[in-house]
Amino acid sequence: MLKEFALKKEFTLQQAEKVIKDRNIIEEVLKESGLTEKVNRLEKGLFRIALVAPFSAGKSTFINGLIGKELLSVNILAETAAITVIKYSEQKRIEIYYRDGTKDMYPADGTEPTDDDLKEFLKAKTAVQRKEGEAIEVFEEEIDRVEVYWDLLICQDGVELIDTPGLFSAYDQHSQMTNNILPTINAVLFVVEPHQVGQKHFMEVIQDRVEEAKNSRLEEEGRHIFFIINKIDKYPNEEVAKAEEELKHILKPILSAPNIHKVSSYFAVKARMFQNEEIGIDNIQKDTQIRFTDEEGFPVAGRGIQEEHILEILRISQFHSLENSLSEYLSEKNDFLISDVLNTIQVLFDREIESLKQNIEIQRNAGEEKREYYQQRLIELRDSFGRMLHNVQDDIQETISLDLFGSSSSLGSLKEVSEKIEEQEAENYAMDLEQYAGKYWSTKSAFLDEDNAVELMNEVADKVNSKINIFRRLLTRNAFDQIEQRVKKTVNKVVNIFEQFEVEVNQSFEEKLDLSKKYHTSFLDVDALLKKLRHDLENKFSETLIKISKRLENEIESARRKRTSYRDKPGIINWFKSWFGKQDTERVFDESGFRKDVSKKIQRIVQDGADTLREEAREIAQYISDESIREIINNFQHTINERISSYNSWRKRMLQGIEKDLAEIEQSKEDIIGQHEARIQDLKEKKEALRQEEVNFMVDTIELAEKEVAASVN
Repeated sequence: MLKEFALKKEFTLQQAEKVIKDRNIIEEVLKESGLTEKVNRLEKGLFRIALVAPFSAGKSTFINGLIGKELLSVNILAETAAITVIKYSEQKRIEIYYRDGTKDMYPADGTEPTDDDLKEFLKAKTAVQRKEGEAIEVFEEEIDRVEVYWDLLICQDGVELIDTPGLFSAYDQHSQMTNNILPTINAVLFVVEPHQVGQKHFMEVIQDRVEEAKNSRLEEEGRHIFFIINKIDKYPNEEVAKAEEELKHILKPILSAPNIHKVSSYFAVKARMFQNEEIGIDNIQKDTQIRFTDEEGFPVAGRGIQEEHILEILRISQFHSLENSLSEYLSEKNDFLISDVLNTIQVLFDREIESLKQNIEIQRNAGEEKREYYQQRLIELRDSFGRMLHNVQDDIQETISLDLFGSSSSLGSLKEVSEKIEEQEAENYAMDLEQYAGKYWSTKSAFLDEDNAVELMNEVADKVNSKINIFRRLLTRNAFDQIEQRVKKTVNKVVNIFEQFEVEVNQSFEEKLDLSKKYHTSFLDVDALLKKLRHDLENKFSETLIKISKRLENEIESARRKRTSYRDKPGIINWFKSWFGKQDTERVFDESGFRKDVSKKIQRIVQDGADTLREEAREIAQYISDESIREIINNFQHTINERISSYNSWRKRMLQGIEKDLAEIEQSKEDIIGQHEARIQDLKEKKEALRQEEVNFMVDTIELAEKEVAASVN
């Protein structure tokens, strides 16, 4: 899985390394191109996949199917309900991070543990459900997260697998996943069994969870969300198809075209373990869970399973379809990082060749009588270029400032978006919250009695809190979407200003130095700028969601405390303690008052929720305007300034090279031209070689993908 992108990334980094280590390409050229920074950005790229599922949906087996190894044999994923992150490392180890900031690591001495050693360490620290008689302390509530480092091929190129506590986990665990994990995730995989889809509790929960996941990324129509109907080997085809249709119906209000895959994780892990030579065909034959029907309709199981059936078992698992879908999404999201590096390499060669050709043209135009003439023209060019550069910097700065930050007579894009979020959208979402809670309560109030009053009230409160969380994300996402559109317009304005500046500079050089008119590659690639802007916005959106959640996380607890009171415990002993101010208290809920006027209390909860949402909208608008987007704009300005600085450096280096050539009295004109032509030929050959390697690589990659598809179909 994800092999195609991993191969592209590795190839691109190798190409860049050849250029960076080329002794004939000087440091100034690399700096002007920005190649090193773009390589660093590609190297640091992560792809984080989160798995969310009800317990018993086969999530652990599904992960085993992805990695092609029975990692569950060490019970790493079954031992804890805490968030577990699986990362690549050649040295196996487990790190446990506690809420108080401390950490445990095994092994601590750098030795290589056995799988059983890792299992025992994890058992000593965490526990979910143990066999009777196992006396193991439970520390789960103290654990923040568990990080597992393993030499897994899938994780080798920056892929991380995040195992979440579960679809129906406790509120605090779910809150941690929603507020701290989902915003950092690139893809979310919801794993379910066919029989779970139609359950009422599943339907109530899944819509909120999917909506939270959808609004945790700046992605159209939740393209980063994948739904896995697991264990299809255990259910009739009709039941699996029914579950798929029911899931589409449940998701229709949120996702118009959900990405649903039906798989058998168990078949996948067993087939891949055989392919990896971790088990033999006899293990497959003895496995009573592996049964299927051949092309002629005959059942195949036990000794009837032969090695040639392994591909059929893998095909039945349908993992290839899911993996291809994930791989395509990853490639699409990160291909610009690869193309940016490869394009920069080609432009680097083009620009150097262009400079050398201009030097040759000047040498041919400049006889002995014209040397001083051109030297004077170079002085004039340097002066005029400096003035033009200063003017374009001022124009660009003024455009960014007026467009985005406004002036005394105009608001600017940031303020416009901020006011719209605070005044208009917040009120719309507050009204939506009141309507949603009202409808939800109307369905529950019919079942109200004295025994379930508190439970129903808490359900309403949790639903209100959940919706506030969703609307908070929607408000933040809407703000980022609107700002992106406005900043894009500013980017296009800036690029137009700079390109016009380049045209004027080129014309000045051509006129002053008698150069022929040619096409020049711009230093500002608008497509690359917009893709980088999108990349930065997505990262900042994730960071903003986490920071806003932390700033507002006390709201829910505060709302719960409003419904709680404390009174003295009854009894003689406690009365005696009261003399010394040490009487005990007990926590009680005013059920009697609640039963008398439950509707008013529900209305108060809903109204408090709506007011909370309005207040959060003000804080969101302020935070985005003052901090998040300002940083994005500062990064954009920094990128523009870097490109202007690189252009300035390139032009000055050109002028210095021309001056040096004109001053070389001891060398003949023919010698200088010969050196430049040889350098041009060398650059052309290297550029063409790199380009041909790229073409060959792309062809090989396509052929490899076609072979894998054919193998999965056979």
